[in-house]
Amino acid sequence: MKHTIILCLTVGAIALAPNRAISEILAGPIYNTATDHDYYLLTEGSWTSAEQEAVSLGGHLVTINGQPEQDWVWSTFGSYGGVRRSLWIGLNDVVTEGTFVWSSGEPVTFLNWLDGQPDNNTPAGEDYVHMMGNDRNGELPLSVYGKWNDYQNTDAAYTSYNFGPMHGVVEVERPFDSIGKDFLWQIDHGESRVYILGSIHVLRSTDRPLPVSMTQAFNQSTKVYFETDLDEAASDSVGNYVVARATYPSGQNLQSKLPPVTYTKLQNFAVSKSLPADYFRPYRPWFVIALVGAYANVDLDVSEANGVDRYFFNLAKTRGVSRAYLETPIEQFDFIANSPESELLSSLIIGMENPGGGTLPLIENWKQGNTPALARSNAIMAAQSPGIYSSIITTRNQNWIGAVTNELVGSKTTMFIVGAAHAVGEDGLPARLSRLGYSVRQLPLMPPRLLALRAFREISGFQTNEVDLPVIEGNTVSDLPVLKHSRIRLVATIENKPNVTNVWHRDGIAIGGQSGNELDLGVLTAGSNGEYHLILSGPDGQRVYNRIRLQLNDPDIPALRVAPFSPGSGFQSFVSVLAGRHYQVQVTEGLEPGGSWRWFGDLAPVSSAELPLTTLPWSEFVPRRFYRVMEVY
Repeated sequence: MKHTIILCLTVGAIALAPNRAISEILAGPIYNTATDHDYYLLTEGSWTSAEQEAVSLGGHLVTINGQPEQDWVWSTFGSYGGVRRSLWIGLNDVVTEGTFVWSSGEPVTFLNWLDGQPDNNTPAGEDYVHMMGNDRNGELPLSVYGKWNDYQNTDAAYTSYNFGPMHGVVEVERPFDSIGKDFLWQIDHGESRVYILGSIHVLRSTDRPLPVSMTQAFNQSTKVYFETDLDEAASDSVGNYVVARATYPSGQNLQSKLPPVTYTKLQNFAVSKSLPADYFRPYRPWFVIALVGAYANVDLDVSEANGVDRYFFNLAKTRGVSRAYLETPIEQFDFIANSPESELLSSLIIGMENPGGGTLPLIENWKQGNTPALARSNAIMAAQSPGIYSSIITTRNQNWIGAVTNELVGSKTTMFIVGAAHAVGEDGLPARLSRLGYSVRQLPLMPPRLLALRAFREISGFQTNEVDLPVIEGNTVSDLPVLKHSRIRLVATIENKPNVTNVWHRDGIAIGGQSGNELDLGVLTAGSNGEYHLILSGPDGQRVYNRIRLQLNDPDIPALRVAPFSPGSGFQSFVSVLAGRHYQVQVTEGLEPGGSWRWFGDLAPVSSAELPLTTLPWSEFVPRRFYRVMEVY
């Protein structure tokens, strides 16, 4: 929330700034494989004009998240075209003097100040940050180039320092055609095909069902690779190994390695989960990170049981699909445990600021097919925790690539299910295969699907029956016979996808207030006649489902169950009723049985019997009228 507020205030300050020349694109887009983002170099201009142009391009002035990105930006743009340039970056303290934030709203995790900076040392104030570059008079030593300095909002440098003209560097996420695709890649080679599914290991129950493209790829595959055997990973022997591996030797503990404030947060977290305050004290940071995440996920209704891996693992077992594993459970835990402890401690310190806070954004990015967002997370991990990144991403991907290429021979279809972080960015399996010359295609998200449609037919409060209607896409019209005075509800089960709208229509016109999964037509009358259908819309298009034509059976033409009778005529009429069926009693409008009939009441017998109509529990029969009973459903 803090970053959102700062971003809004920064944009507001830009909008209120005096009019200046708007910067334009000098170079770009230039792609940075490490961040999976595009960058632009702008023409000379002020910080505010450069930020305005950056926003118009769909981004902000560059956010530097680590030394690798700093080095890439400076080497790419600091001397672009053979001209030494000073570069505006997104860091500023416009809102609060001395508190520097990124215009993108991202957290400040890396700084590269020149010694003595920031100093706010010009009469107009210095609220904007640039990489120092120009050296017109030979006054700047080489060690200064690329270092950060706070400066005033000006088109050119302060004359006594000769920094030269300022150029903004814009950072933009990849074009939208790289967003909105499933985390599913198709690799073809000859007559063989491999699917790589970038999975989320934990999900909520509400995140199901999974995208249909993933299920279709699974159905086509004769063999499925998982990272590891999930059943073996849950065994006692592996559990005992992990606990032993995670426990510090005698004389060492986690408390001695953490700042007191972080350990106190860890104690409070343990108590909040009904654990002893020092529950985490004996364990190494990698294990504590996993435990804290697991406990936090419980509060989010997130679990491994709902995850992508577990779903397809169980499905493969049920169907007898051949399974293979890329590593043993112990090998998997060792990769994590062998990461540098200093980096793991830093990750734990940061994570305790908001335990589990990254889980739901990760899930949403996955559901939206936002591969650039996950690639960005990988890039930040690589910059801030290179040892962890190397251990759990780079090394394992290198180990796995051979298994993938071995399946790209012959004539077969194979599926690999790995964590989404192993599928994105230049270190991801798809990018590695592309560099090896294989045909790699990320599959687009499919429009939302109607999975099931059920009709509920009721009469006077009795639930008559539930009918599963066939799911029909397109313009085919199907008939649904119903009866006047009955109530109809249509309930749709829709594929769980982000940003989906579903609107019910009647005779081609949207029905106001009927945009949920349920269409309630109420008690049907002659005015209920029409053709109804459901339109599902999403970022990837729309689909029209189930054009249903209601056919209202008029009471003049029911299937007679008994002969008409008139109470008081001395003739006792019986009706044969069956348990579980529903019947409607009708009465003549006039005195003669040949006239029109209207609804009088309903029957829902609990047992089969021959019942005298005159003893049925209705209000009194109208004298001198004729009655009949018809089976409804």
